[in-house]
Amino acid sequence: MLRGVASLLVVFYHLKFGANQRLHFETVTSFFDRGYLWVDFFFILSGFVMSHVYVVNERALTRADLRSYFAARIARIVPLHIFLLLALLVFFMMKSVAQGAVDEHLQPPGLGSLLLTVPLLHLWPIVDSMPRWNIPSWSISAEMHAYLLFPAIVWCLSKAAALTNFAILTAACAFYLLIGFQAGSLDLTSGTALLRCFAGFLLGILCFNYRRYLAALDSLQLSLVQVGAAMALCLVLAFEVPDVLFIPPALLLVAATATDRGAVCSLLIGRAGMRLGDLSYGIYLVHVPILTVAALIWPKILNIAGLSDPSIIRSLWITLIIAAVLVTAEVLNRYIELPARRAVRAQLSGHHRVLRAAPGS
Repeated sequence: MLRGVASLLVVFYHLKFGANQRLHFETVTSFFDRGYLWVDFFFILSGFVMSHVYVVNERALTRADLRSYFAARIARIVPLHIFLLLALLVFFMMKSVAQGAVDEHLQPPGLGSLLLTVPLLHLWPIVDSMPRWNIPSWSISAEMHAYLLFPAIVWCLSKAAALTNFAILTAACAFYLLIGFQAGSLDLTSGTALLRCFAGFLLGILCFNYRRYLAALDSLQLSLVQVGAAMALCLVLAFEVPDVLFIPPALLLVAATATDRGAVCSLLIGRAGMRLGDLSYGIYLVHVPILTVAALIWPKILNIAGLSDPSIIRSLWITLIIAAVLVTAEVLNRYIELPARRAVRAQLSGHHRVLRAAPGS
């Protein structure tokens, strides 16, 4: 549910780039300009979901669990990542053949970047100066590093839960304090971006470990917490306040909606909301490739249609991009994500027991 909404808000954030004119609702506050913070929401949610799926009775993962875990993680994020890289590669090749040279703003990022992007290593400092093939995939690279760290955290929790929780809180707070006193912005996509991911992911784990306090609330109390957290998130995004203030209400909203009770859950738990959550990964990963292709053909469409009003053009652009992203994500989910996920998990897990999985895990 929340993952789907957050993924669409990231799309709106990227819609601002290259825009000659934006609509009033896009600029009246900084809400859409600070959409990069929803990636931190993803990191928190990921740590929470991983704990929900794999932290069982505070025990360490067995060898069979680990095999199943890594098979599931690879199956979840790698197939669509590779497919979209291939699609972008084909696009740039076709563009080059068709015109003899690629437009300056559509230059392919290069072979070196591609070779590091395929195995999800393009978050490393060596790639800082290289253009990226699919910009949002930096966070997928960061997530994979967090997935590698997660079994060690589960082991530590099984041995000394209180000490581990304290260490998690200390490490995460140290990062956010550093950001708050220095850069101020969490819009980090390379270098220290890995620490950005770890901080959110760790707090998501911590949030899961103490979820019982919110789960004990009745539906009315839970609704008040959810609405308050959602309003706080909106206020942080709408006004020029430090980015780190986004983190506490994000944690609160994730924990408060985990029980599927309360007002916010009631709004999002319908069929459309659940489906949007299922498509969230595809929405997130495919929207920049769609923007790349659409930017090429959009001027030709405008010439044919004879449109000149900037507001109409902007409204039509946003509508078509959102529609294209949703339709493409649906197609990719049915014909690429789900079949590839099942095949990869079966192959890598060796048909061992698969741990219970939460939706979207």
